[in-house]
Amino acid sequence: MIKTICYNNGKYGIHDNAELETAYNKAEFLDSIFWFDSAFAMYIQLAEYNYPPAVYKAGLAYFYGSGIEPNDDEAFRLFKKAADMGHIPAYYMLGNCYFCGIGTKKSPRKAYSAYLKAARENYEPAMLKAHFCCVCGIGTKASWKSGIKWLQKLADMGNYEGMLLLARCYRHSLGVVRDRDKAIELYINAAEGGDADAQCELGELYRDGILVEKDLRKSLIWFTKAFDNGSDEAIINIAETYEKGLGVEKDKKRAAKFYEWAAEHNISPGLRRYADYLYEGKYVQRDVDTAHQLYIEAAEQQNSIAIRKLKTLFNEEYPF
Repeated sequence: MIKTICYNNGKYGIHDNAELETAYNKAEFLDSIFWFDSAFAMYIQLAEYNYPPAVYKAGLAYFYGSGIEPNDDEAFRLFKKAADMGHIPAYYMLGNCYFCGIGTKKSPRKAYSAYLKAARENYEPAMLKAHFCCVCGIGTKASWKSGIKWLQKLADMGNYEGMLLLARCYRHSLGVVRDRDKAIELYINAAEGGDADAQCELGELYRDGILVEKDLRKSLIWFTKAFDNGSDEAIINIAETYEKGLGVEKDKKRAAKFYEWAAEHNISPGLRRYADYLYEGKYVQRDVDTAHQLYIEAAEQQNSIAIRKLKTLFNEEYPF
């Protein structure tokens, strides 16, 4: 008997894999335009055909509460079903469930095993988790050597996060002999590839003269690129560049503007530093009440300097 897949007001009779794939693609399209309820309805019906991608996507819907109420047990069941059918991303999510105890009991050993199955198929998120498990000894014997192998493989595949992590290993002698040239090569490759964290760290290296010759002009260029790519840390570094006059003319008024932007986006150091400017009334109009509120917001993010400022400036112990 042929089952029927409903899509809005139309119906699709599923006769072969090509029609299954067509219906699945339509479900993905609905997902992409945020029609989560309709997408989930299609995924769950397609899952009845044991179509692995649909089983996996139905699991994701239950996991994140997308188009349906979150249900950890159902998410786990569907991830396991898809993984048993050989769906690689499902192994990764199954590993996450075992790692965190979502829909099942925590099991570091099973988590690592699931990550490993996906990692061996070159699924990059799982390769990163396999690295993490190896270096931390989660579900397997701790081995930096094994962890480094995963990072090297990721780097060889062009994965920028893997490059950055491997660069840090060569910089700090983590599981490998310290190698300045390899470290900076990896930093540059990841940064040129658009990784915001790598761009920000490379900016710090040029600012501080670590691994490379000090170059404040290049430092600011990389901080700016990192900020453009969404790095919170980069905007603080840019503010400090103008605040201290690092390779540019000192401009505290401009620095305050950058701190203000950071504060508006709830970035802890920005909250605290813009609060300083407001409290002192230098380069901005003095506003003690707003400064007080920003110190509190920074303190809520465990900013130790903000906590100390609440004590010294307002005689308030945090937490209140």
